Amino acid sequence: MVKAIDTQGLANSTLIIISSKHGQSPIDITTRVAVDDSPYGATPGIGAYSDDDEGLVWLAPQGEKANYDAARTYLLSQAGPLHIDHLIDRAHMKGMFKDPFNSTRTPDFVAVTTPGIIYTSGTKLAEHGGFAENDRNVAMLVSNPNIAPSIRFDEVETRQIAPTILKALGLRPRALMSVQEENTRTLPGL
Repeated sequence: MVKAIDTQGLANSTLIIISSKHGQSPIDITTRVAVDDSPYGATPGIGAYSDDDEGLVWLAPQGEKANYDAARTYLLSQAGPLHIDHLIDRAHMKGMFKDPFNSTRTPDFVAVTTPGIIYTSGTKLAEHGGFAENDRNVAMLVSNPNIAPSIRFDEVETRQIAPTILKALGLRPRALMSVQEENTRTLPGL
């Protein structure tokens, strides 16, 4: 790709950004532990659950408030078999997302597991779930001959890529509604 850009005489005017939408856990395959996720299905008042390397649990809306404490107690009792490191419950969820009691999109609980856990009965080697360090942190490479080579450790988010591309094209990043609503900045140093 870089050779084709250079061949066409576009190297000095092309910004290349390489990243990914998520990482995979575990990076160190020797820490992989496959775990049966079936205990999630026995959560009192369960509506649905989804798991990869962590568990997301939604209670059925019609019994959510009535079953909440029992569900929390049950999930904590399953910390050993499910390898739950800690449980993010409604009290913490409200500060991070919408209140689960007022939003069916927000899970009632997020079971954050110990590193290396994968909910699978198969041969899957890695998974992406969301809260594991290996899932949330991905490398980003930004390249252009007009940018001085360096390694930076700035905390950035992949959502900063789109406004950075618009800026590089001479367009207005703030024309994006998401940039306006989330006050997303362009990548630093560009």
